Amino acid sequence: MMSNQGQHPVSGTRGLFKGRSSKGLFVAIAFLCFLTFAQAASAGITTDCPIVAHRGFSYIAPENSLAAISEAIKVGAHGAEFDVYRCSTDEIVLMHDSTVNRTTDGSGTVTALPWSYLETLTIIDPPPAPPGYGIQRIPLMTDVLTLLKDSGTIPVCEIKQGGIAADVVALIEAADMVDQTAVISFNSGEVAAVEALNPDIVTGLLVSSISSGTPAQRADAVVAMLQACNADVIDANYGTLDQALVEELTARNIPVWAWTVDNQSKMEQLFDWGVASITTNRPDLGVPLTVPEPSLLVLLSGASILLLGLVRYRQP
Repeated sequence: MMSNQGQHPVSGTRGLFKGRSSKGLFVAIAFLCFLTFAQAASAGITTDCPIVAHRGFSYIAPENSLAAISEAIKVGAHGAEFDVYRCSTDEIVLMHDSTVNRTTDGSGTVTALPWSYLETLTIIDPPPAPPGYGIQRIPLMTDVLTLLKDSGTIPVCEIKQGGIAADVVALIEAADMVDQTAVISFNSGEVAAVEALNPDIVTGLLVSSISSGTPAQRADAVVAMLQACNADVIDANYGTLDQALVEELTARNIPVWAWTVDNQSKMEQLFDWGVASITTNRPDLGVPLTVPEPSLLVLLSGASILLLGLVRYRQP
């Protein structure tokens, strides 16, 4: 998963040294590189845990809206989670609840409403979209896949309704995004259906709780749930996890995803435990924690560049 590309560090600083000697430019760049390495090292952070924006970046934009998905991309989230139903005219639409009552200015059950009505509704659930986005309407899943494709932020599609796995898989395949999409659900039947239709799509079984017992017994229970639907990962409420369970599952090569974590200290603790992904309403808190931690070799290389620059600078 790639983060959003930024300005090249050398081209971005070149104007600051305009008119100076090449030796001075070399030393300045070397010093900036060393500072970057040193700052990252002092942070003590890792890249092991991708951050997934819950219903898009729903902390600053309406949940499951194109604005929220766009903001998730902009903040550098590694994934954007969204929820889907099939409406009465068979389109797959984004909506968390079974009705449109809470989040829009309309009313009714999603599965009983036609797209011709749903597309007219305004998403009113706070917060409002950031400036520049305008009125937010209920998106089609196809629109969201188009927005996310090759953005560096992968779609994490939660199936909320039984019997629509084939529709969801068809849309993912039509978008040529099998290798950059995950599908999750509390409905084990839908997870099994996705796996049967296209086993190359990563699947996760959502759970709110895991049975009590020893870490090994709890891990056995997770394995049984995953085997029943052929899911690739367990996607658990973070409150049901502890370090011993995560370590036991990791030792069995079972990736553990955690939801929904909005506290930065808790995120860091889950990183330490070894979770494989964190879903959050605050990707702005999680993404900065996933800056690569440089190795000692990289730090020494940075120091060597700086020393080499100084030596060249002192030469006549």
